Amino acid sequence: MRRRRDLLERERPRLEIVPMIDIMMFLLVFFVMIVLKMIPDSGVALKLPGAQTAKELKPAQVVVMIDA
Repeated sequence: MRRRRDLLERERPRLEIVPMIDIMMFLLVFFVMIVLKMIPDSGVALKLPGAQTAKELKPAQVVVMIDA
């Protein structure tokens, strides 16, 4: 039989740390992704060269023959 004192004692509340860390990491990643989307692209504007006399290439036909 359990003692009366054991029945009257309550378990001390525990603070679960692992789920809290998971939520904090998720929020950190979420806010970093949002901030990165808010920053405008600050690249250098380039005008790349192009071909003016280019012709369309016709696809080559490949024939495979198998002998016995």
